[in-house]
Amino acid sequence: MFLLGCYTALRISDLKRINPTNSSGEFIRLTTQKNNELFSMPIMKQAQAILSKYKGWAPKISEQEVNRSIKKVCEQAKINTPVEVEYTKGGKELIKTFKKYELISSHIAGKTFISNAKELWNLEPAEVAAIVRKDLRTMLNSYFRAPVESATLKMIAADKGQMKIAR
Repeated sequence: MFLLGCYTALRISDLKRINPTNSSGEFIRLTTQKNNELFSMPIMKQAQAILSKYKGWAPKISEQEVNRSIKKVCEQAKINTPVEVEYTKGGKELIKTFKKYELISSHIAGKTFISNAKELWNLEPAEVAAIVRKDLRTMLNSYFRAPVESATLKMIAADKGQMKIAR
């Protein structure tokens, strides 16, 4: 179910609704529950392999079980980098440290789709935003933030002639 989300960008609530009728042919077509919008996306070969295994249906598994399984797999894969999370409790600003696998959930599937869309399918950010029905500015700020350090290093390299720039 998680991998199906990675290849379709659909939320679990919508993945559960995939059936042979709305996943027949080359596209998944359904109205999303969150925003009641028509979603239409080509079924990529990775998603097709999953759907074929289940005869056009999404796997039958609860969101809680998906989340438990993802955490277990990521723990076994040693995805345990410490991550600090800031939050407010009782008017106090607090920071708690988690192992990265503890924070992973089914919501990461959509982010994975967005993050991999350029490399896998050569999609530009505006195209990805259109497919996942997100505002481009919000998506760019949330998913494509380039670190200032990276931008700084590129500028220095270009200035020193170590990097080609279009003129």
